[in-house]
Amino acid sequence: MLPSVTLLAGLFLAPSPPRYLPADSIRAAAEAPAPALCVRDADAVSAGALDNSSCVIAALRVSQDRAPALDGRLDDEAWADAQPTGGFRQQEPSPGAEASQRTEARVVYTETAIYVGMRMFDDDPDEVRSQFVRRDDHEAVSDWASVMFDSYRDRRTAFEFTTTPTGARVDVLHREDVELDVTWDAVWDVATRRDAEGWVAEFRIPLSQLRFSDGEDMTWGVNFRRKVARLSEVSYWAPIPPTAGKNVSLFGDLEGLEDISAPGGVELLPYTVGRLSRAPGDAADPFYHENNTWGSMGLDLKYGVTSNLTLTATVNPDFGQVEADPSQVNLTAFETRYDERRPFFTEGTEIFNFRLLPEGFAFYSRRIGRAPQLRPDIPEGGYADTPESARILGALKLSGKTSSGWSVGVLNAVTGAVNADVSAGGGTTSQPIEPLTNYSVGRVMRDFRQGRSGIGILGTGMHRSLNDPAFDRMRSSAYAGAFDWFHRFGAGGNYEFNGWVVGTHARGSAEAMDRTQRSSSHFFQRPDADHLTYDPAITSMDGWGSEVALQKNGGSWTWSLSGGSRSPGIELNDLGFLSYADTWYGSVQARYADFEAGSVFRSWHIEGQGVQAYSFGGESFRRSAHLRLRGNFLNFWQMTVNTDRWWNHQWPWELRGGPALLRSGYTSVRWTLRSDSRRPWTANLRGTVRHDDQGGSRLITFDPLVAFRPTPRVSVSLGPRFSVNRHADQYVARVTDAGSTEYVLGRIEQTTAALEARVSYGFSPTLNLDVYAQPFLSHGSYTAFRNVADAKHPDFETRLPLIPTGTLTLDPATNRYATPGYSFLNPDFNVREFRLNESTNRDPPCSWCGPRPARTMGARVTGT
Repeated sequence: MLPSVTLLAGLFLAPSPPRYLPADSIRAAAEAPAPALCVRDADAVSAGALDNSSCVIAALRVSQDRAPALDGRLDDEAWADAQPTGGFRQQEPSPGAEASQRTEARVVYTETAIYVGMRMFDDDPDEVRSQFVRRDDHEAVSDWASVMFDSYRDRRTAFEFTTTPTGARVDVLHREDVELDVTWDAVWDVATRRDAEGWVAEFRIPLSQLRFSDGEDMTWGVNFRRKVARLSEVSYWAPIPPTAGKNVSLFGDLEGLEDISAPGGVELLPYTVGRLSRAPGDAADPFYHENNTWGSMGLDLKYGVTSNLTLTATVNPDFGQVEADPSQVNLTAFETRYDERRPFFTEGTEIFNFRLLPEGFAFYSRRIGRAPQLRPDIPEGGYADTPESARILGALKLSGKTSSGWSVGVLNAVTGAVNADVSAGGGTTSQPIEPLTNYSVGRVMRDFRQGRSGIGILGTGMHRSLNDPAFDRMRSSAYAGAFDWFHRFGAGGNYEFNGWVVGTHARGSAEAMDRTQRSSSHFFQRPDADHLTYDPAITSMDGWGSEVALQKNGGSWTWSLSGGSRSPGIELNDLGFLSYADTWYGSVQARYADFEAGSVFRSWHIEGQGVQAYSFGGESFRRSAHLRLRGNFLNFWQMTVNTDRWWNHQWPWELRGGPALLRSGYTSVRWTLRSDSRRPWTANLRGTVRHDDQGGSRLITFDPLVAFRPTPRVSVSLGPRFSVNRHADQYVARVTDAGSTEYVLGRIEQTTAALEARVSYGFSPTLNLDVYAQPFLSHGSYTAFRNVADAKHPDFETRLPLIPTGTLTLDPATNRYATPGYSFLNPDFNVREFRLNESTNRDPPCSWCGPRPARTMGARVTGT
């Protein structure tokens, strides 16, 4: 949870005491407006026959002195005059059926805020499930009520506000019609109340928290959702069939909005973070402290320039603002990608998101404020104090969408230079390990045909101030330009053609570009790669990538065909993310879903995929088939089985710059069995089994998750994880023997045990205490060392013969293995970590008052 303090400054008029009507007057009023119904045939929607003309609800404008009082009662005069909804339809468990419990929703607005009143009638009000949950915990076992606004009316983007009978808050950003971003947060208010007829939710959402266009047509998209936990029932006002393949584009229309604009308010989000680290160390190290404490503070600012453009700024944001990344041991050649959770960077993600499938992003915001890329030169017997990350001196971002369908996003950030302190020979010196760096991103998109088609461009740039010879190893600048498009066609837009093209240019000294060519995402120096040209003298490198896809998104049968490529010289890792280049690939995927209850399953689907990928030199490094089966049983338990089959393939990255190594085919099965989510406790049993065709490699994991809520205020989740990895050809080292290069691999016996534990206590709907802890242990030992004799031979023993035991010895003094021709460091490892985060968070009692104090403390204990 974000440790933060929120202050809001803006023009808000204090509401005068509203005029009240007698209780239950809404249902008794003789002149009440007719309910707004939205009835659709589920089969017709899935087939693409969609008519939104009948799904319309009117919003009622009231003066500030008639604004509803936020008390969860719905007995204000404004609610009696507002049009109610009617006719909610189920999405689960009986798609298209009338909701078992009646729900009414109304919309009222003033010049500063929009109000939503939802009355959830219930035949058995004592069985309404309610839970005090932490912010954005959308998986809690509780009844839910949600309102979603497509305020741009682009049929692709929506802002969701959800609450429970206890008044918990969840806000979600919907993007690209069906994608969800739970990291988005807004400041809004809600009041709830339970009574003899069910429960009530009364929302107040400041217009400053929404983005919308100021055009003459102020029609918004809108939908309302209700979940009844004990019935596992989800229903919508504007029905969303599970086979539709759409979400935001199926919203109804909200009419009656006139002369509104977002107030030009300012939000200030200060934060503080403290950290304690305990780790084993050398007593002679002058930088070592058994208890290492650290603290920092920063500030985020948000200003509504117009109703559709928002300016955000940040000073000194830190990854400590959010929960620590989970521990893991990465034994591959590729970098680990972590999700972005810093609030400044999650704002406007629907505009800046540009994903390059598979496993790539044109813009990866965690490059900004990353760990220093250079390591200090430490003399023998010396010590170093190295900062964990570069400090962001400041960043600005402007993002929004115009009434004519243009989306615009501009970001600029500067990170400061980083030095490491090195102690040697009784003195301390400072060594530069990261230069002053500027990052820039620009994004423009244009929608057509009411959001059914669109094009966009993205540009990124990185500049480093290389004012020290130590930085000659780093690229001085890098640029990327990308173009993407989508076009939905056919009945209801069930078919889609989309794609992207990206080009890159990177510059630097000959040393920097040599390191780039030899990096794990390129490996230009491979001795068997005749299609690659390795040139240690170049000072720039260019590359490109592209992908096109044709897919069917709606109906019981869906499918997709896609193909793409990434040239050997594409380089995105200064401001994007790309694991590897030099590939072209194709994929075919088909899925069948059945949502009619049978004798075993309430619903089920089966999905198959085939993938083929080659390098530009024609090496087949992926030939795989994947099958996924998921079923929801009649008793509301769920089962998922994923089966993956890879055939023998050449892996250009295994030997870290050596020849492509033939890897044996394997089969893996991943299974999940989840208990009834309606219960106060749930058990999620998960495991993986993998078996290689040759070499005797095995992988077994078991990672169940148990969650229980003993009281409405307390929730506990425990996620133990245990894995056993027996891999016969794990990479160890590259060595030189009599002038020739040898590659050493070994059999790893790795055992990992971890536990992710979370305890949350809700003092009130807006104040909660969270404790997150993760002990992590991973031990790996290597035996049966092998050399590469014939990298592409189909027989495992011929390809990787054993190094004779009698010629290999371990020197305990140097911790190195030695043969008559070479030596290498003992690769055994033992990682022990304990991560702990504790935070208390309080949302503001109203959107115009504050502050919102919060406190976060973190601790980490590590060892090797």
